[in-house]
Amino acid sequence: AIHTILTSGADVVALQEATSFIRFNLLGRLAAVYPYRATCDSWWGCEVIILSRYPIVRHGDVLELDHTKCPLTYLWAEIRPANGTPFTVASTHLGRPWPPQPRACETVKLAAATKKLVQRDLIFTGDFNATGSSAALQQQDRALAPLVRRTLMLPTWPAYLPVWDVKAPFPFLALD
Repeated sequence: AIHTILTSGADVVALQEATSFIRFNLLGRLAAVYPYRATCDSWWGCEVIILSRYPIVRHGDVLELDHTKCPLTYLWAEIRPANGTPFTVASTHLGRPWPPQPRACETVKLAAATKKLVQRDLIFTGDFNATGSSAALQQQDRALAPLVRRTLMLPTWPAYLPVWDVKAPFPFLALD
């Protein structure tokens, strides 16, 4: 994963489920290319991290970890390129779409947090744990309007089969 990120040429990288990056101190290897970092302001941080080649001038988060009701991990960062227009990157990691009630609650909170940001220059990314044609993602699209989802529909799941502790022969579902 580190090699892929470092050779991608990306100006901004949004990581979800980044606890392994933190645990194995892999963020230090990315710092030479991505010297600017935003994470949640809580003392323990969070699993969503935004890395940038350009200065991050402001950032904020919504970190609600009550997993019995309606959790939400949401992070945004305002990025200011040297010779360009500032823009905002937001990222989240949502739970699975089943059962649908917690996911519907997450979508409402997500829409409320996103509407507080300037929509014109917003890039919104995340691990949405849903396929492009799923009802959960379609509901999210309606809640986040006027943002428009851009989905590449590249199969990425499963990459790993934990039951047998092996790499999957090929991914067949396009997630997120």
